[in-house]
Amino acid sequence: MALVPLWDAFMKAHFQAMDTAAKKWATARLPKTKTEIAAAIKKYTTLAYTLKKAETGKDAAKHAADQKKKQTTLESTLTKQKADVAAAQKKVDDAKKLRATQPKPAGADKKVRDAKKALLKAEKEVGKTQRKIHELYSYSVNLLVKNLGKDSQRVTNFEKDLAALKLTAP
Repeated sequence: MALVPLWDAFMKAHFQAMDTAAKKWATARLPKTKTEIAAAIKKYTTLAYTLKKAETGKDAAKHAADQKKKQTTLESTLTKQKADVAAAQKKVDDAKKLRATQPKPAGADKKVRDAKKALLKAEKEVGKTQRKIHELYSYSVNLLVKNLGKDSQRVTNFEKDLAALKLTAP
């Protein structure tokens, strides 16, 4: 009995199962993604309206001064956080160098994983602070809303294209 026909049948079935599982996985995540984007659009649209009102209202000068003060504080925090990211990146690089030595020291892989986790955490903090800066001004909040609208359209387009995607079998 030849192995090739059995192998071909197995691979065809395997690829079909992988295709089905991938589509199911992606389809299951789309509703939550759409809901989160819609909620963010609503949140930032409201925030943009409130900020625009404050920026053009009778207390606009006081509001602008408060914005500038908050921005200065956030930018100093951001500078410190960027330094933390640089330090975390150096730790990742050092851990990778350690892992590359022969013979590989015990625990080298764990050091790389831990360093990467610390780097990711530091990068997230930078992102949060940058977002807080963007949330100070109506112009940048309107840009967030615009970009979220583009994201929503991308998700909708992906949802339409998902049915046509096919994992090619060998």
